[in-house]
Amino acid sequence: MIHDPDAAASEWYKKYGCTQVNHLFVVNFRAGEVAPDVIEEIFRMLAESKKAAGLTGKAIDPLPFGVEAVSKSLSIVSQYAHEQKIIPRRYEMDDLFDKAMQALRI
Repeated sequence: MIHDPDAAASEWYKKYGCTQVNHLFVVNFRAGEVAPDVIEEIFRMLAESKKAAGLTGKAIDPLPFGVEAVSKSLSIVSQYAHEQKIIPRRYEMDDLFDKAMQALRI
């Protein structure tokens, strides 16, 4: 257990300029090919839910949302996983998300 999670999150943010990714909502790339409008609607609904929960407009975003918002965190995860030999190479955002997903913005 982390004694003071808010302080720990603040220190991580100061060091890396991003928050740690805890969970991701993932959609198979084929769904985006078959029904891109459904993917856009899922994204819109999740973004609306975040706003309704009052999780926007904070100095440190506790729930980064969208490819752009999590790219730095995922890059760090990819680097660490590669260094620990969990994955064979570092993955870039283009490897993980198609262009349609990368274009979605809040």
